[in-house]
Amino acid sequence: MDRRNKYMDLFHVDRLSKLPDDIIYQILSFLDIKYVVQTSTLSKRWMHIWKSVTHLNFDSYKFHTMPQFIRFVNNVLSKRNSNSQVSAVELRFGGPAIEYAIESIVNYAYLHSVQKLSLIWFTYEEQNFPLYLFTCHTLKHLILAVYNRSMYAGICHLPESPWDFPALETLNLKNVQFHDCEDKSANLFSKCVNLKELTLHGFKMAPLETFTICAPQLSSLTIRNAYCFPKVLNVVAPQLKDLMASIQCSLPFQLGDYLQLSTVMSDSLEKVSLSKVYARYYNHEKHFSRVFDLFKKLHSAKFLTLDMNIIQMLSSCEDQLRLEPSPFNNLTCLRIDATNVNPMEAIEVKDYFLRNSSNSTFIMDSHP
Repeated sequence: MDRRNKYMDLFHVDRLSKLPDDIIYQILSFLDIKYVVQTSTLSKRWMHIWKSVTHLNFDSYKFHTMPQFIRFVNNVLSKRNSNSQVSAVELRFGGPAIEYAIESIVNYAYLHSVQKLSLIWFTYEEQNFPLYLFTCHTLKHLILAVYNRSMYAGICHLPESPWDFPALETLNLKNVQFHDCEDKSANLFSKCVNLKELTLHGFKMAPLETFTICAPQLSSLTIRNAYCFPKVLNVVAPQLKDLMASIQCSLPFQLGDYLQLSTVMSDSLEKVSLSKVYARYYNHEKHFSRVFDLFKKLHSAKFLTLDMNIIQMLSSCEDQLRLEPSPFNNLTCLRIDATNVNPMEAIEVKDYFLRNSSNSTFIMDSHP
């Protein structure tokens, strides 16, 4: 009987509550703050833990009505331990009447030295963010993302002057577009002196004619599903090592038009992935020269990946491809997507890229 009682005592031990606070905070960081607050009913030990958690994850969809969510936000922020810093805040929201809650949460994060901030919204409505958000000197990671059922990006009032994020290391802008720009050019990241990873996913810059990415520490640039770009995209990033560009446009040659890359980054670049969709027309020779100029600026690449649209475009200028000198002297791996591409055309393109890198690995993907 004693053994059984000892076994039952062990079975009912609350090992979770015996963990140090920092471990408990780490576990709670994966939960929505609504559920974190509910842990206060577990025991005396848990009664006040939620008031000092370092990760705040708010989701308006966890509530039946927007007034309920706003009241909850007010209660959480007003009852938290005022001495506790906030390392990460995530806000997922949608629908009207949310601007007050956005400003309350952003202001709280700003005043408590937030390091990671994610603002993710599901709505067609224009969104306003307080301008002081873009002068947060403690922020290291920022995500602004829109998800909706439309192909159109979410309109967001973003400041046109340089964003003052001296500590920022990663920035992800997904399906966000400028509302209106008085100036036809923008250079948003020049003050982001520690920015290392930049992702522009569906980032629309239609009002702009020139967009400059100037970041001295930038090592990774991803441009994905960019279907509305300015006339010129200038990239000044001397430490850039990884470039992935996927640009949607009606003319394939606009890839060369859009990516006006600064030569100051060319010697450091190692990994390049280029893809395009809606490649339809191959009628203007001047566009080919721009694409070849783009390749010259990518000459230091060691790993190069091209999709089938790039291959089809290049194969359409077969004669010029034979005469054009290949700038790639350091390639160790060339990977191409040969789906719906004549194998002979793919080989012709391969020969151009590997002309000066005969010992590199060649991978040709062909999906059914």
